[in-house]
Amino acid sequence: SISKSVPGAAHSYDLTLNVATTLVACATAIAISFVAGSCLTSRGGGQLRPSCFSFDARPSPHPPSSLPPVPRQSGRKGRLWNASRRPRATEAELRRRHAEPLVHPAMMTWTTVASTKIAVAAWDGEVDGAAAATVREILRYKDVKRVDIVTGYGGNGDAVLSLSSRHWGDDERIELLSDFNGDEDDEDGKLQSNKYAVIFLTNDAGLHSPQKRSFFDAVSKASPIDGSIVVGLGDPHTRGFWGRYDDVVQFVGEYSFYAVHVYEEDDCGTMTRCAFLIMSRSPTFGSSWFEHLLFFDFGVHNNLLERGPNDRFDGTAMERYRTTHRAYQNRFCGGHRDAPLSQMCGALTGIDPRLRDFPPEAFEVRQSTLGEGAGRGLFAKVDIPAGSLIMEREAVNSVHFPESTLDVIDKTMWELLSDIPEVEEIVDMLFSYYEGYGYSGSILAGKEIFVDSGILTFANHGCRGTNNLGNIFDKSTTTPEEYAKLTEEAKKRPWALAGLSKLEGIWKGYNPILIRHNYLISGGLNCAHSDITAGEELFGNYVLYEGSISVIGEENMNKALSMIDSECRGESIGIVKKVDSNIFD
Repeated sequence: SISKSVPGAAHSYDLTLNVATTLVACATAIAISFVAGSCLTSRGGGQLRPSCFSFDARPSPHPPSSLPPVPRQSGRKGRLWNASRRPRATEAELRRRHAEPLVHPAMMTWTTVASTKIAVAAWDGEVDGAAAATVREILRYKDVKRVDIVTGYGGNGDAVLSLSSRHWGDDERIELLSDFNGDEDDEDGKLQSNKYAVIFLTNDAGLHSPQKRSFFDAVSKASPIDGSIVVGLGDPHTRGFWGRYDDVVQFVGEYSFYAVHVYEEDDCGTMTRCAFLIMSRSPTFGSSWFEHLLFFDFGVHNNLLERGPNDRFDGTAMERYRTTHRAYQNRFCGGHRDAPLSQMCGALTGIDPRLRDFPPEAFEVRQSTLGEGAGRGLFAKVDIPAGSLIMEREAVNSVHFPESTLDVIDKTMWELLSDIPEVEEIVDMLFSYYEGYGYSGSILAGKEIFVDSGILTFANHGCRGTNNLGNIFDKSTTTPEEYAKLTEEAKKRPWALAGLSKLEGIWKGYNPILIRHNYLISGGLNCAHSDITAGEELFGNYVLYEGSISVIGEENMNKALSMIDSECRGESIGIVKKVDSNIFD
């Protein structure tokens, strides 16, 4: 249009375009030559530096931190200052940024451990500064009676001691040991005095050394069953991180830890990001680890000495720590896993969109066919093919009772306020609701109860293995023969207990998909195990909903299965029916 209105304009436009193109090409050539020149080795021959264009075969899950700094208001004459121009942090400040996420999550879960001793393993001279910062954070806890710095496994004891006056003074609680077996028995001769509530490994160097077996054997033996061990894994951005990480996870998996969690902090002083691994043998470890965030906010005030506030750790930070980064789930599912975990990863990371989800309108609630003692039941109004999802969209509103909430109901309201009629009535209703309609779980916490949000909660138990309702990955975690033995029948009780123990073994240990998808596992993914015809009642398998044997014990599990068996034989009625009939005792 320009060439039509102004004669000769087309030629000037072409000239301008040619000049602009030439300038862009020159600038690009200069930039490429600068980068290539900086990557050439000084030996000549046009060889490239390995560090310039080397990429880890295991790519980092995090994008590089290349964003420009955010300008902030200085408050002086309205000028802006750049965050990168702030005073450089001291070495002690940088070390503390790493020590806080290493120390406080584990120390805040240190509530049920009898021991008041903490250990820090200083593996080599390089970690002396990190060990000093770690000890300094530990000493902020007023209930800590002793902190042992164990240096005999490659550490430099003199270097650690030389830092003492600068970091914590002459604190009498600090001891220097050559190994974890150097302590004496207490006055009562109990070996518990050799146990540490928490053992900190400031880095994972000891788990990659030739002596890693003897080293971690000593660490494991020095930790009580309800204690915890924390390992600093380093910066996920660094080259080779994922190879070292895989080695550590595989290695600690040989030690039968019940709970293993990985978490990250995005500002670790000397590192861009830092990752940590915490592990415990206790089935109830999750009760503290997954406490309400206010538990950690109050804990900072109640447990720490008057040494000033934390720079980073609080309840909100803990909420972030206990949600494992998606990169670790991808790594876990992408490895060579056995069939149950592989199929579970597929089910949890993306539900097949071809599966039809039947909404609440496809069902109705009426008197169960199991008899009057069974109360209400759930029935299909249409034909439902096997494998179809059952009210999946309604599962997002499932009700969760964590262990802390159950403790409030059982202790505060039931024991302390039970003499108030109104409170007793409320407690009775709450108890009948979560015990009658809910199902126990102990995937993350020691004890927790979920209640389905919709009418799916009215589905009864299928006695003698007659259930037609289950979970989408039930068939990947058990064989048909094993599943058939998961019944309440007394004659099949030993096989049922063995099957439940096997299922618990799949969930425990290092399992990031479990941590990230607890609500989906516990409150969703319900499907039809077999074809369900219109008018047919839906039955679940309550044997799977009684909790974990390691948490409630085999005796209590036997009692729970015996109660289900009694209801199936018509000798007793369920809790909900008792409440409805006003015969609750």
